[in-house]
Order: sequence, then C-alpha cells, then structure tokens
Amino acid sequence: MEWKKRSLRELARMICGDEEAGPHFPYRSSSYLTEFFEDCDLDYVHDGSTRWRWVSDRLEEVLALPQQSPQLPPDRSFESFELCSTPGKRRQATKTALMRRLP
Repeated sequence: MEWKKRSLRELARMICGDEEAGPHFPYRSSSYLTEFFEDCDLDYVHDGSTRWRWVSDRLEEVLALPQQSPQLPPDRSFESFELCSTPGKRRQATKTALMRRLP
C-alpha cells in the first residue's frame, strides 16, 4: 500500500509530537521514537537523523509489509501505531485528531 508523501509526513510529525501536529501528540525524542516502534513490535532504532523524516521512512517500510488486501494497510501498521501512541484517555482524542488531519 502506498500513501502520499504528504500524508506520511503529517503522520510522522504526529508520532514525533512536533509542535505543528498539535497538542494531542506527545513530543518524542530519539530514544522515545525507538521505544514507540519497539512497543509496536517493530525493530527500528532511531539513528539520530531528522526525526520526522526518519519516522516517515519507517512508515513507508511498514506499508510495504505484506497485506491482506490492496485497500487495507498491513496488519502491523497503523492500528498498532494508534494503540501504542498514547495511553488511556488520550487514545481516542489522538485517533480523532489523526483522522481529521489525514487527507
């Protein structure tokens, strides 16, 4: 499954918690980005490069994983990211904000 670069960039900024992503997304430094992907059962270790670009590249890799249908993302992709991204009460707010931001 292939997403537009702009959509991947926006999602990456949300995962990174960049200021322009809004207040619903916690800031993640390099080690927390690595931890985020580990929590999603993905073995990615941030290499110190530009955070949003690195995350965007990892998201592209995840989208290239085998999928059940061309219309659906791979099983281990965004459902896992959403579940891992924020604890408890903030999870629904994050999901709602995410859906509003993506084209």
